[in-house]
Formats: sequence, C-alpha cells, structure tokens
Amino acid sequence: MKKRITAISMAVGIVMLAGSAFANYVDAGGYTACKNAAKNFLKEQNYTLNMDAQILFDGQMINQSTVKELYDKNGDVKLNHSDEFKSIVNGVEDSYSSESYYQDGERIIKQYTGGERAYESYYVNDEPKPYPYIGNMFGISDEDVQTVDKAVRFGELAADLVVGDLKNNLILVESTDEKDTYAIDLAGYQIPDIINAGLSLVFSQQMAHSSSLSEEDIARNEEANKFMLLGTDPVISSVKGDVSLDKEGRLSSINAEFVLSGTDRRGNAHEAAFKMSVNISDYGTTQPVRFDLSGKKVQRSSTWEKDRIEEIENMLESRNLSKEDRENYEKELESLKASISSSQSTVD
Repeated sequence: MKKRITAISMAVGIVMLAGSAFANYVDAGGYTACKNAAKNFLKEQNYTLNMDAQILFDGQMINQSTVKELYDKNGDVKLNHSDEFKSIVNGVEDSYSSESYYQDGERIIKQYTGGERAYESYYVNDEPKPYPYIGNMFGISDEDVQTVDKAVRFGELAADLVVGDLKNNLILVESTDEKDTYAIDLAGYQIPDIINAGLSLVFSQQMAHSSSLSEEDIARNEEANKFMLLGTDPVISSVKGDVSLDKEGRLSSINAEFVLSGTDRRGNAHEAAFKMSVNISDYGTTQPVRFDLSGKKVQRSSTWEKDRIEEIENMLESRNLSKEDRENYEKELESLKASISSSQSTVD
C-alpha cells in the first residue's frame, strides 16, 4: 500500500505540474480549468486512454513506452490495460509487455518478455476477497480517496509555486465547438532556477561514485546509461506542448516535449529529449473487452502454493541437485506447507 501511495503521489505531482503549465494568459479561468481537468481525471470512472512516451538521446530513441487503457468502473468487464516498453542498450533492443484485465471479480495479468529468453505467462488473482485496485491510470481505489485528495492538494500547491508567472507565456491557440486548446513554448532562460538546481543535484549524486572508477568502467557505464553523458549540470533548454479540453472541461489530449542539454567529461555537447502524447476519449461510453483464458496455462493465486509444492517435490525426486540447492528447496517446501496449514487453521 505504501509503495502504491508513493507512486500515486508522484504521478499526481507530474499531472498537476503538466496541468498547471497549460493556461490562458488572456483568460485567467483557463489556468483553473486545466488544473481542474487534471484533478478530475484521477476520479473518472469510464474512459479510453492511449499514451506514447519516448526518450531520445542525440536524436536516437533509447526508450519507448506505450499504454492503452479501457476503463469502466461499473461494468461487467471493468478493465483492459496494456503497456509495452522498449529500450536500446549497447545497440541491443529489449522489450517487455503486459496486459491486465479485471472481470468476474478476478484480476488477470498476461506478461510477455522478448529477446532470446522470450516467454509468455498468465497470472490470475482469484482470491475470495476482491482485488482492491480495479482500474484507472494511477491505481486509485476507493480506499485511497483521502490520501489521494491530500496528494492532489500538495501537487496543486507545488505546481502553483513552481509555475508562477510562466502562465503568462501560455496562450489559447484554438477554440472550436468540440474543444479548447492551450499551448506553451518556453526557451531555456525562462525555466525557473529551482528546476535546474534540482536537476544538478540529481545528476551530481548520480556521478559522485564515478571518481573511483577506471576509465573503462566509466565508458561502460556511459554506454549503458546515456544520461551520464549530460554531466553534473544539465539544464532544460526548451519546453513546449499543448493540452486540449473538451466542452465539458475534461482532458482530451496532452502533447509535451522538453529537452535536457549537457556536456560530457570530454566537453562534448549532448541532448536528451522527452516526448509524450496522450489522448483520452469515449468518456462514459467505453466498454472493455472480455478476455478468454481458454487453452492458456494459468497460475492462480488461490492455488499457487500447492502448485509450487508439487513442482519442488518433483525436483527433489528427479533432479541431481547440489547440497546447497537441495537445502534451499527443502526450506522453501517447509515454509509453503506451513503457510497452507496456517491458512486452513484460520478458515476453520
């Protein structure tokens, strides 16, 4: 729960900063409208969302994440959620994807990992007690309302403090019968000092341990983590984007890009660009699709302990294990049997 609340708080902060950044300097109400749209989306009960986010380093993509979510809190099938992540390290592409469904009181998770060790698995949370997180981008359940409200309030105040007069650089660029669109385009010198100071602190901490490494190790780390090439004092050199609200004041789309510029230890300049595109539609009419588990090899939360016991017992009988491995499996077996015994005693 604590980890989930931390994630919620971080996500809310990001949303609030983004929402606060898009406001109409001609109409002061535009600032409030965008903030309210960001806050209200956290509690929406029916929508379709598509998001694509990319990180480019010196013009080459190194990370990409795509998300699609169909959410209907009150439907028979409440959730379809899929995400895919791709990364390129040392010229090698790696990928990971997962799909998540909530139907018939069960949480279904499908995971796929690509590459040489590609595999696909299905996990079903079918415990008698309903799974607490049913949906939405930030994993907010009814139990989290008070904590989320506090996180939202904190994010809103932080956004107001950081954005300050930046809202005077934001303009209403389009107003139609369907939507209002606000846009921003900032140069590096317009970025608040507190943001660049925070970046400097983070990157300095990241680079602190490098002084004790060999040249070969440093080069290897820079290849694996391109951001090390930005040095200890990178700055945000540009920010631009737009946000659209439908005529009911709900988020319709967000497009954002900001660029970090820095210099490596050899004096070479580098840039990291962060791009995000979000589209939200079908409020109130989204219908998630039912997932069919027929013919799939499924691991269920209600039986995984018994399944694992059977797997370990088979390994102890059929495999030539080292003394250490055998002892570890025997300890795990004993622990699993004790857990099942304890659960049965509780039920009785």
